[in-house]
Amino acid sequence: MQITVMFLWAEAVFGVPLRQHLAGFAVMTLCTSAATASFAMFMATICKSRAQLNAVSVVLILSMSTVGGSMIPRFAMSDRMKEIGQWTFNAWALDGYQKVFWYQSPIASLKSEATVLLASAAILGALTLLLSGRWKRGS
Repeated sequence: MQITVMFLWAEAVFGVPLRQHLAGFAVMTLCTSAATASFAMFMATICKSRAQLNAVSVVLILSMSTVGGSMIPRFAMSDRMKEIGQWTFNAWALDGYQKVFWYQSPIASLKSEATVLLASAAILGALTLLLSGRWKRGS
């Protein structure tokens, strides 16, 4: 919902052509949402308390946003920082959304971004399931 509201605002205020690119937007939004939700569940599973989750997630999310291109455009980064950024959801999501809205690329061009985001979702989901055993045993 948050991504959709953000893009609706971008369409209304900045003229981003959302309606013309709904299919690409839907692909990227579903893949990005799956990856970030799995990451959130993974973080909630490995942290021992809400306070720890809050502290760890703030540091990780701000770090990922910085090297992934959400705070600093990746074209302004060194090659090494761009490589590091490729380990974040932000970089893959931004690349996909950029293909959709900036380059107006076809949906088929989103294959690598969608694959990485969905693979991340699957891996983090599986790790969450495995690690959540300690919560199941505790009840």
